[in-house]
Formats: sequence, structure tokens, C-alpha cells
Amino acid sequence: DIENNFLSKVDFTFDSNEKLINLNISRSKKYIDYKVEQLISDLRNWELEKESIIPFKEYYKKWEKEIIKIDLSSLIQANISLPNVKFDKFLTYFEEVKDEEQKDTELIEKFFLPGDFRGSIYAFDLSANSPISKNFRKVLEEIKGVKIYRNNFRIFPYGSTNNDWLGMSDYNQRNKGVVFKQHTSTGFFNIDGEQNLELLKELTNRQGLVLDNFGTNFILIAKELIYKTIAKKDGDFSKIFSFNRKNIKELPSGQIVEIAGISFRKRSNDIVQAENKAEHLIREFDNMDDNEKKNELISLQESTKNLRNAVSLKEKQVEELGTHIDEFAPIMGATIIAETLSHEIIRLSNNIKSSSSKVRNSVLNDNKEEAILNLNRIDSSNKFLVRYASLLDVNSYSRRRRYSVESIKEKLEEILENTPLLTYGNTTVNLKITGNDFKAKIISDSFKIIVENLVINSTYWLDKMNISDSLLTFKLDNDLGKLFVFDNGIGIDKSVENHLFEEFVTNKPDNEGRGMGLYIVTTLLNEFGATITLDDERNQYGNLYKFIITFPDAEV
Repeated sequence: DIENNFLSKVDFTFDSNEKLINLNISRSKKYIDYKVEQLISDLRNWELEKESIIPFKEYYKKWEKEIIKIDLSSLIQANISLPNVKFDKFLTYFEEVKDEEQKDTELIEKFFLPGDFRGSIYAFDLSANSPISKNFRKVLEEIKGVKIYRNNFRIFPYGSTNNDWLGMSDYNQRNKGVVFKQHTSTGFFNIDGEQNLELLKELTNRQGLVLDNFGTNFILIAKELIYKTIAKKDGDFSKIFSFNRKNIKELPSGQIVEIAGISFRKRSNDIVQAENKAEHLIREFDNMDDNEKKNELISLQESTKNLRNAVSLKEKQVEELGTHIDEFAPIMGATIIAETLSHEIIRLSNNIKSSSSKVRNSVLNDNKEEAILNLNRIDSSNKFLVRYASLLDVNSYSRRRRYSVESIKEKLEEILENTPLLTYGNTTVNLKITGNDFKAKIISDSFKIIVENLVINSTYWLDKMNISDSLLTFKLDNDLGKLFVFDNGIGIDKSVENHLFEEFVTNKPDNEGRGMGLYIVTTLLNEFGATITLDDERNQYGNLYKFIITFPDAEV
């Protein structure tokens, strides 16, 4: 459940009488432990080893609980509570206040404030090595988002998918190391009570609060004061477990450095150690007796052996990883396709469920026409499901691959005819296959994955960039034995154009791409001697945009 899985959370209240916000921040012990483990792991990659005991008790005492109070009784008090926050967006008014000591009155600038409210925000981390259980990761996908409730009824659209009313994404783009993110947080604001019925009105279509003086300030309080305060505090906490990589890299061997109260020692560098021994031997060779020379040579030989072993081990690891990647390239390619189709399958399943319910009602009401209409809809959805299931036969790609000489144009038409992959999000891409056909020796299953991955890559960006009248073109050149693939989108971002076909290179946002699609395409083409490159022609946006698949001359 939430309480057993959260890394950090805040419970908050606003007291309209005292005009005071109370923030109670809690960090779980496993969150603190996770930060420590990350620090040790990261430093190990920079050749530093832990030398001292980890002061867990001190960490827990200092960081498990944190209380913050924000006084909104006046603009002056608010600036005292949060001196680094700008309150110029907040709506205010002036009130005459009698000064008993001075026997006079003065104008005090005050805020339009809502009635009492309370809530909680929970933060999680979905990284592969984070301490969040696998089962809860699935739950979080369903409950993510910070929502607003009044008397147990939700007020939309706050907290819905793509409704980032707290500005979490914008904040995280400018501030790293914050656990409170839009896609990894959940929570609520409760605005119950008679006072808020009057002050926090809803729009007539019930799709949001009226942004008058009180509604505007409530949103600003939630976004600028509550969210940004807890996000900043979490960022400060994360900085304790961070380090300057440049400084760490330049540390000499044996040097001890303290980070987050833990001592770390820089390991000796085998390469530097071997170089130093060699230099010393050369420099002092003439002054050494035979026994000293022998000892130095033995020591140098040992260092060389250590280097050889380290290099050999790394070579084996890289070779093994490369073997696995190439071996599983067809399955990985099919998995990317499966991931894309899964969203469509869920949609069709929901359509069938809805139509089935309508059929039952139609039968009960003796409405034959309505029943037939919905049965036809079920048949149509079922046909699409069968097609998608055939595309999801991942096991077929792991069977023995066979070479065959095929017409490339006919193969393209076979793969792309009525393919659901030409639709992504709200965009259905038009298809054009042009040019003079030629035959080539290919592996049919691999070629299918290649084409489908290129289609997925194209439709994703055409939809993402809202390209109107989107068009994907496959152009054959039988004289050169080449297949040109391009669309009318923005093209390839210049930041990745020089290493686009390497593994883990992607320009997609986090969790939307792994950077393996075009690497898999390259690997599968190499199976039958073909290659893929980018044409040096640039489009109207100044970007490279045209893929060239070249088939071996002997096979054309």
C-alpha cells in the first residue's frame, strides 16, 4: 500500500482562522538508505571505496521528519516565512489595522484566502533499483496524480493524465534530483466545509474551479507554496548525497574525501601504478644493484599482469553483452512492436466490453436493431484483435531464420497492408510506396521487424509534432538496389544525427523510448548483408530525414 511504499510524503493543513499552512514532511528510512546506496554505488564507479561506518542513526534523526510553517496573515509575514518566494502573482487587498501602541491605524497588505483545507502528497521512484515493490508500481500507474476533492467528490480535471496543475514537470526540468515528479507522485487536496463552498466555486460545467480572487490564490498556494517548498526541501536533501564528478576524477590515489558524513578513499589506478613503476625503473636503472632490478621487474610484471587481467575481463564482458544484444535483437524488435500494439488492444477490449453491455440491454428491451448494431461492433473489434494477435507472435521471431529472395515492393505491401502501426495517438499516417521494384535476398521475419520498427519510429514523431497530412514514403531504386524511407515530419534532431544507430540513443522523453529501435534495425539488416544510413540531404527544417537501406550488390 501507499504507506509501506512511499519514499517521501507531506501532510499539510491550512487553518483559515490562524491563516497558517503547516507542512509535515516525512522521509522513509528506505528512502534515506536508497540515497546512501546510490552514493556508494556511484562513487565506486569513480574508483572510490567506503572507509568509514555509515551514520544511519544521524541520518534518520535529522532527515526523517521536517516541519515547516507558512504564515499568510499578511504579505509581510509571508515574506518572513518564505524569504526566497516571490508573491507578486498572488491577489491581495489592503486592510486598515489599528495599532494599539501607536494609537494609530496602518494599511496592511493581505491575501484573499480560501477556507480550511488539508491533504497529502506521496512521492515514489520508479528507477529499476529503487525500493518500490513491483506490485505497487502497477498500482501507482492507476492512482498517480494529485487530485482535488470536495466532500468525497472529485473536482476535475486536476490530477488527470496530462493535467500538471502543480507545475511539477516544469520544476523538474529546471531542478534535478527531486523525487516529487508528476508521473511518480499521488495525493489529494480536500476542500470540504461551508466556507469553501462560498469561496472556492466550481465552473458550471464542473471542469475546474472559478479563478476569481480566492480560486486563483488557492491554486497559487498549492503550486507556489506547498509543492515548490517540499520540492526544494527534497532537492536540498538530495544534494547532501551528491558530489562533483570533476573533483572526484582529479583526486590522487589514496586520497580520502568525506561526502554526506562518510569517508571514501580513492583506489590506486592500475595504469598509473604501472606507469610510475616503469618510469622509476628507467630513471633509477643505472643506480640499482641486480637484486633491486630484479625486484622492480617482478613488481612491474605483476602490475602488467593485473592490467592484462582487467582488460581481458572487460573485453569478455563487452563481448558477452554484444553477443546477447545481437542474439535477442529479433525478440527486442518484436517487443517494441508489442508495446505499441498493447495500447490498441486495451482500447478494443474496452469497446467489446461496452458493446456487450449494450447488447444485453437491447435484448432485455427487445430492441433487435440496437442489438445487431452492437454485435457488428463486437465482430469488427474482434477482427482487429485477431490481426493484432498475429503481430504479437514474439516466439516466431526466435525460430530458425531462413533466407529467401523476395520482391521488396511486394514484401512492403504485404507487411504494410492494413497495418494498425500506421496509427499512433491521434494521428493516422498516409502511406506511399513508389519507385521501381527489385529483388533481394533477405530474412523475411527480420525484414518485417525492420519495416515495422521504422514505421513506429515515424508515426511516433509525426504524432508528437502534430504534423498535418502526415505521409510516410518508401521509395525503391532498382538501379542502386536501395530503399529510401522518409516522412514529412521535422526530421532527425541534430544532437543525435551522428550516432543515431547506436544502442541507447534516443531523443524521446523518459519512459517513452529506450534508444534500441534503430540499433535493432541495423543489427537485423546486417544479418543478410544490408546496411542502413542517413542520406546527407536536409529537409526544410535543416535536418537530415531520409533513411537509406542498401542491399548487397550480389543479391539484387
